[in-house]
Amino acid sequence: MLGGWALSTGDNASGGCNTQAVPGHNAANGEEVVLTGRILSTERRGNWEQLIELADTQDHTGGTYRMLLDSRAHEGLLPWATIKGARKLLAPGAEVQAVATAKPSDDGTLFLATKLILVGALPASPFLARLLSFGPDTLAEFFDTEKNTPETTYAALAYALRPAQIAQVRALSEFCAGEAKAGRFETLFKHEELRELGDSIREAQGWTRGPRVPKATSPATWAALERMEQRWCTECADETKFVVGTQTFVSVNTNQDVLLNTLANNLPNPKDSKRLEYICQRKRPQIEWMIGLIRKLLLAHKEENDVFQLVDVGGGRGDLAHAVAKYYGSSVFVTVMDINPTSLSAGRKLAHDHSTANMKFLLCDLSKLDAAVLPAHIDLVFGLHCCGGLSESAVELALRSQASFAVSTCCFRSNNHLASLTSMSTRKASPINGEETEDSTRKDLDAVTGLALIGGAKGHSRAIQAINSMRLQMAKEKSRRSLNTRLEWFPQAYSEQNCVMVGSLCPS
Repeated sequence: MLGGWALSTGDNASGGCNTQAVPGHNAANGEEVVLTGRILSTERRGNWEQLIELADTQDHTGGTYRMLLDSRAHEGLLPWATIKGARKLLAPGAEVQAVATAKPSDDGTLFLATKLILVGALPASPFLARLLSFGPDTLAEFFDTEKNTPETTYAALAYALRPAQIAQVRALSEFCAGEAKAGRFETLFKHEELRELGDSIREAQGWTRGPRVPKATSPATWAALERMEQRWCTECADETKFVVGTQTFVSVNTNQDVLLNTLANNLPNPKDSKRLEYICQRKRPQIEWMIGLIRKLLLAHKEENDVFQLVDVGGGRGDLAHAVAKYYGSSVFVTVMDINPTSLSAGRKLAHDHSTANMKFLLCDLSKLDAAVLPAHIDLVFGLHCCGGLSESAVELALRSQASFAVSTCCFRSNNHLASLTSMSTRKASPINGEETEDSTRKDLDAVTGLALIGGAKGHSRAIQAINSMRLQMAKEKSRRSLNTRLEWFPQAYSEQNCVMVGSLCPS
């Protein structure tokens, strides 16, 4: 099982290293062999050494091998230690091929690698985004090609991404490298073409989704979580909320056929059966749930015959925004803000095709937001799955506009350049035992953030609650008016990762 994905034993590996392949399990002491396998686990040993456990994909014997990479001793391994981000490609699930020498011991044979290349990618969009964001000169270091030209490099890359074609790989690589250079690497994993590429790799190579078994939460992480809860949580952590969802209101009843049809038409590929299943089982219920929350927030502050000005932050194609605009009709006007022009163009086309006049799509970077492009007045800021710091920018926009907000959070390590509330919290945190410093507070936050990203781990939902409680406390400090805040939880059937930060201004 590789990070939730398992590969069928029928997968064929390609020999890229120009050395005769000798089965690893038959290797004698000092014999040079070629090992090809999927990475099961890695253990970093300082800046130069890394221990890797491989599952054989060459002989299909079901064997596993332990292999040590010492980049100081072998020039052929230097790229994996010296190129920033390269080690993250050696992730569980990636397929590699290595030239190595056998060193038998009482604990079994340890293989000492002298050269390592990548021959198969992990079919997950974050991995693909990282791999493709390297330029051709850097990518050439990860593959064994006789001629280090862009053509041979892209051919080797296409094999690692099989069944991708060379032209497709080149175009995606150039796009990802450009996005990374422009400072937008952290949102690349959401790009539709990368997701579709991952789907095609899984289908062609025989990957299947399996259960994820999270690692046990370490005592150090648990202690960091308890300190964060003591600092920021105003109520006791409640694991049950994460399972059943917050029951302070009910979802609205939409015309489900119309909503499903709208969401399906908003897909890059409306015939994508996996995405359609996700929309039916998860996204549609989340959208209906959010519409119910939005209704409650709007009715608390204004008469129903007013036209409410709403802003959807990071709305992309506008799945939630379209549903809100259709459900409320002329009583609302929705502005969708996003940094991705392709997604905005698709959403704009859907609005035109469905004659939805009460919405517009705005291309903008929240880190450089010009107030002149915003509505003169905003009643509510909302967002569904605002990644990392983007959720904090959404809250900041609401505070600046003196508006209510309902922001669904996720991906707590993304968009760190937008995480203004988190940065503020490390300076504002009060000591628990008189010994904490800003640095130790930041380390606690880093540990708890890691836990918040591990679905199913003990303390996972408590970590999400602690981080978002911290954000809301900072929002209350920054607000120019008294602010009521709370966290709402999706039922687990809708989402295992997301809760919603809610804020509303107290009456003047």
